[in-house]
Amino acid sequence: MQGDHHGDHHIVIVDGLTVRHHHLIGSLKSAKGMSVYSRSLEELIQNKPDQDEETLLVDVIVLLDDGTNPHQDITTKIRAAGLTQPLLVLSAHSEARDDEADEMIRLPVQIGFLLARIRAHISMYESSEEASLTLGAYVLRSGLRQLILPDGSVVKLTEKEINILRFLHRANGQPVSREVLLAEIWGYNSQISTHTLETHIYRLRQKSEGGAEHMPLETPLLVTDAGGYRLVV
Repeated sequence: MQGDHHGDHHIVIVDGLTVRHHHLIGSLKSAKGMSVYSRSLEELIQNKPDQDEETLLVDVIVLLDDGTNPHQDITTKIRAAGLTQPLLVLSAHSEARDDEADEMIRLPVQIGFLLARIRAHISMYESSEEASLTLGAYVLRSGLRQLILPDGSVVKLTEKEINILRFLHRANGQPVSREVLLAEIWGYNSQISTHTLETHIYRLRQKSEGGAEHMPLETPLLVTDAGGYRLVV
């Protein structure tokens, strides 16, 4: 299974997977910071994860147009299912158009170019107002810097707090060490200490629990676990 690495972006390849695309998929899987899954349209819409995961994480959807089924029909169904993530259609047809796709990319394509476009779309989406992540009983709206609590109230977050939640979310419920969080959120800065991280975690807990007094204590947003932190998802 791909997706064991903390902080990976999750690419879901939908339908159209033929032998001639295996090299492309292999190159995506070997790219640093990317976890790649292949799903049929039905599996994507039904959010079918791998056997040892609870949910299918999706940062970007890539549809491989094999010319068998009109890609416009597939992308329409994806959007109708409420999936707002970036949607890229790869097609060998130079005249292909798709109103539901964020971008049409002509096949064959260089892997470096494709990865650059994927990363660009993820970055734009994460900063957009419509972007949202479900974090257990919470909803994170990154573009608006908002965390919606289980009781429906809304608290404002800082950029660092948002980045911490995004990174923990990509770990899919697994604990992330303090050292990894410091390196990924603050970079390799010798001036930053674990006290800085603990202060941000403390403030996150204050914000996430302060407006939901009726919420059972056993369902917080994040917990300390195995020398690090994890989301309760």
